Amino acid sequence: MDLLIYNGLIITMSKDQLQNPEAVLIKDNRIQAIGSYHYLRSIANRPQKIDLEGRILLPAFTDAHTHFVETAKHQLILNVVHQNSEQDFILCLANYRNNNPLQQWISGFGWDRATIDQRISHITIDRIFPDQPVTIVSKDLHSVLINTAAMKILGLNHKHQRGFLYEWDPKEIDKYRPPIEQDLLASLVTRLIQKCHKNGLCGVHTIEQQVDAQLLAKLSDSQNFYFTVYYYDYQAIFAKESSHFRNGGLKVFADGTLGSDSAWMFSNPKQVDNGRLKKIKRVLEFAETNNLQVAIHTIGDYSTMLIANILKEMKPKVQHRLEHLQAVRPEDLSLLKDIGIHASMQAIHIQHDASLIEKKWTIAKKYAYPLNSINKITYLALGSDSPVETLNPFAGIFYATHNCFEVLSLEDALASYTYKHHIVANQNRISGKIEKNNLANLIVINKNAFQEFNTFLDEVDITIIDGVIVHEK
Repeated sequence: MDLLIYNGLIITMSKDQLQNPEAVLIKDNRIQAIGSYHYLRSIANRPQKIDLEGRILLPAFTDAHTHFVETAKHQLILNVVHQNSEQDFILCLANYRNNNPLQQWISGFGWDRATIDQRISHITIDRIFPDQPVTIVSKDLHSVLINTAAMKILGLNHKHQRGFLYEWDPKEIDKYRPPIEQDLLASLVTRLIQKCHKNGLCGVHTIEQQVDAQLLAKLSDSQNFYFTVYYYDYQAIFAKESSHFRNGGLKVFADGTLGSDSAWMFSNPKQVDNGRLKKIKRVLEFAETNNLQVAIHTIGDYSTMLIANILKEMKPKVQHRLEHLQAVRPEDLSLLKDIGIHASMQAIHIQHDASLIEKKWTIAKKYAYPLNSINKITYLALGSDSPVETLNPFAGIFYATHNCFEVLSLEDALASYTYKHHIVANQNRISGKIEKNNLANLIVINKNAFQEFNTFLDEVDITIIDGVIVHEK
C-alpha cells in the first residue's frame, strides 16, 4: 500500500530537493515522489494517509556509536548510576538483591571514578553479597569494581586496589562469568530495538564481539532495524551481511578515558602505552590488506596527535574513523583534514565531562569538544556511546547545539544524526535524506520539538522504517 504524508513541515535534509514541499509519497520501502499534495494524490494507488497537522517530518536518526548488545543486557543488571555515597550504594545493592531472582553471578554498571565515595570498596559489596561474585563496570566501561568472591574466581589478591580494577577489560571477566542464554538475549535486543523505534532511531553503529554480531545479524531483517557493526577482534569471523546488517570494520583503542584519568594528554605523556600503538599499527596494516575500515578510540590531545601521525605515515587507502575526539589541538586539525579522516563524537558526554574538564585539563579545556571545528574539516557523525549515555538522540542533539565548548547549528546536528553516519562508515546506503528513491526511513515529531529542550523529547509521534509504521504514539 502507498503511504501519503502531508500538511506539515517537511525537512528533507537535501539541498537539491524542492523547497517547502507539501507532501511525500512512499511506495513499498522507497520514497516515490516529493511535491504538491494534489499531484502526489493523483499518482498514488489508494494510499494510506498521514495528516501531519502541522507537525514535522524528517529522516529517521542513526546513532553512530553504541555498544548495543551490552545496552540490551543492561535491562537485567544492577544499575548503580548516581549512587555515589556509601549509604546510597548499599541501599541500591540491597534493593537489587531483594527484588531480583538469585543469580549465579551479579553484573552491574554505572559507578563514576570522579564522584564515587572513597569508602566504597569490595568490602561494601561483600556486606550485601558475601557469597556471590559481583562485578560492577564503571560508567565509562574502562574499569571494574569487584567483590571478594569475584576476586577469588579471577585469582586476584583480596586487597587488590580495594576491589577497583582500573583500565580493566571486562572481556577478561567474561571468561569466568556464565553467559546469558541466547533466547533471553535475543528478547532483550528485540525489546531495545522497540525502544529505539520509540526514540526515532532506525539504526545504530555498534561495537561488538563476534558472537553478539551474529545475533544482531539474525535479528536485523525481522526487526526493521539497521546495524553497522565494528568488531573488537580483528581476527573475528564476520557475520553474514544483509539488507539491514553491514560489517563496518574493526575497533581498536588508543588511550583510555577522561573519567578514569587515562586519556593520553600532552600534560602527562607518560601515560602513553607503546604496546597499544603497536597494536593499532598491526590492525591498520591488516585492515589495509583486507580493505576494512578501522574505528580508532582516541580521547586525549596527545593520543589524537599520535594517531594522526601514524595515519599520515601509513597513507592508507581506506578512510578510517576516529571515535570521541574530546580534545584536539588547533594545530592538529589541519593534519586530520590532510589525512582524510572521518569523525564520530558524542556531544551528550558534555553534560558530565564539562566539570571534569574544568578541573583536570588546564590547557586542553581551551580546545575540548571541538564539534564545529571537526565538522568544518571532515564528515562528523554523532552518537551516544550507549550504555554510557542514553540512546535518546534528542539529548545528543541538545548537547551538540547547547554547550560550553563548541556548538553545531541545528542543521549540522541533524545531518550528523541522519545521513552523515553513512559517509563516516564508508557506506553507499541511500537513506538519511527525503529524496526520491531513498529508503523510506522517517519520523514525525511535534512542531516544538527543537524549541522546548528543557525536557527532552523521549518519544516521537511516528516512526516509519522501510515504508512501514513501526511505532505510533
